[in-house]
Amino acid sequence: MDKTIGQSYNPLLNSQDWDILIVLDACRFDIFEKINKIKGKLRKRISFSSCTGEWIQSVRGEDLSRIVYFSANPLISKQRLIPEKLDIKFKEFFDVWDKGWDDTLKSVPPKAVVNAVINYRNRSTAGKLVAHFIQLHPPFIGDTKINELGYEQIRLREKGEDISNKVFEKLTVYQQVKDGKISYEHCMKGYEDNLKLVLDSLTPILKLPGRKVITADHGDCFGEDGVFAHPAESRHPLLVHVPWFEVL
Repeated sequence: MDKTIGQSYNPLLNSQDWDILIVLDACRFDIFEKINKIKGKLRKRISFSSCTGEWIQSVRGEDLSRIVYFSANPLISKQRLIPEKLDIKFKEFFDVWDKGWDDTLKSVPPKAVVNAVINYRNRSTAGKLVAHFIQLHPPFIGDTKINELGYEQIRLREKGEDISNKVFEKLTVYQQVKDGKISYEHCMKGYEDNLKLVLDSLTPILKLPGRKVITADHGDCFGEDGVFAHPAESRHPLLVHVPWFEVL
């Protein structure tokens, strides 16, 4: 039986199908299928996007005023939603990428997103919720840690800080694999442990009432077929095959 769902569907434009949408940034279908232990129904969705920019650009100009969005990715920020840029209208929007940033990890730990969602739900029952985690995107902060600069540069730029004289020393995970500084196998262990970390953190959200779906904006590549990271406008299967998991 084919478990694949087509690519024309956009979950942000079809909020009637969920009450809480959990977006795992850069999560591949094959790794989710391998690692996930949460009870539910898993299907493969063919995503319309191979990077976060395409994911949010797809709803440019839309009125999404039923949705409360929690973003751990600075590429989706309140400042980018203004009419002069994306012109997207959410019910409420929370820049977790800023307030939840951990300077040691160079990332936003899953707990920051979970806490923001629970704090909101404790004071309001209004709105559909989108919890957009930065994991599985590098750096890898689970049991197998692999450091890199993460979204530090993008975050500082989004805050309007001058980074022209700031030195960023860490190579990306993708470049470390490409240069042979870490093995592909070690990289994939870090990627899988990033998924375990975020899945283990979801319990408080999964206890909330309503229909919950776990999905991804896109996947990720670490040298497969010569592809690294998640370039825009790619249709590589590892980038566009993402989980669509209905939690039971």
